[in-house]
Amino acid sequence: MKAMLTGIKAGQDNVPHRNFNGMSRMGEHELQLLKAETSENVGQYPPREIFPATLHQIESLSNSNLDALEDFYGIAFEGKSLAVRQAKFKCFIGAC
Repeated sequence: MKAMLTGIKAGQDNVPHRNFNGMSRMGEHELQLLKAETSENVGQYPPREIFPATLHQIESLSNSNLDALEDFYGIAFEGKSLAVRQAKFKCFIGAC
């Protein structure tokens, strides 16, 4: 029950961060971290080194970077190409 409530709170906490990320239109705009809403990391922010710092850096994410983000968030950013996976992550953080 506690993990579920922590996940709900993390989702609520992420709303302003997703909104901020959604306002990013230029590649150098800094992105805000999101808390994990599921997985063993629920309620925690990811390590800064695995989360892209800017909108432009999303385009530089490799498959292994996206795998690390999937592991942290407990969410699959699946796709037939790297570009599709990057786009799914971009939407997940609110920046699409």
